[in-house]
Amino acid sequence: MRTWLLFLCARVTMTGARKLPSPTSGPTLKKVAEFDLPGPPGKRFDYLTIDADDHYLISAHLAAGQTYVIDLGTNKVVATIGDTPGAEGVEYVPDLHKFYTSNAYDNTIGVVDLKQMKVVKKLKTEAKPDGSTYAAPFHKLYVSDERGKAEAIVDVTKDEIITVPVIVRDDKTHSRGYSDKQFWSIHIHGSNEPDPKHDGAYDAFVKMYRDNSDIKSAYDICLPNHSRPN
Repeated sequence: MRTWLLFLCARVTMTGARKLPSPTSGPTLKKVAEFDLPGPPGKRFDYLTIDADDHYLISAHLAAGQTYVIDLGTNKVVATIGDTPGAEGVEYVPDLHKFYTSNAYDNTIGVVDLKQMKVVKKLKTEAKPDGSTYAAPFHKLYVSDERGKAEAIVDVTKDEIITVPVIVRDDKTHSRGYSDKQFWSIHIHGSNEPDPKHDGAYDAFVKMYRDNSDIKSAYDICLPNHSRPN
């Protein structure tokens, strides 16, 4: 069993050059609850996320290969989700009432339906999926594959990875094949529709990706309306 501690954080407001309270003036954190979680002791945990709609805390127990759904009102484990081997990142998608786990041990992205409290689908990805973030205006989940040096982009309305490899031509053999270094990321907008507004999480993710990748160029391609997929 693993003991979980909850803390209440006090807000500290600083204005101008006002002197901060000394450390002896009182703690800024106060333990308000303590409870046990299932699973073997001494096994590493990883990411946490909040489901604000149901008031759940979702906790990835990486080394135990399972994920917990915890009721924040009662501090009770509502469900233990299996089949999340090496779960690292967890991301809640409020509009579809499900969350996604980055499963480092089998290189998959797990789709968990919160109504059924179980994994309903697994998407194969590159080596060691880790952190993830959800861009709500685009209905896209972005998952960083740490060791694969790649990014998986999931269309959460279909639970499909929408990056596709680029076909390249070998100048020596004149043959064509799929590149293992170049990928297209597909985002579809109508010609008369305004581009969805980027939120702070999306902009931060794009900056992090560009700062830590070898992207040399990006292209925008406009397709005729009849060419757009349904």
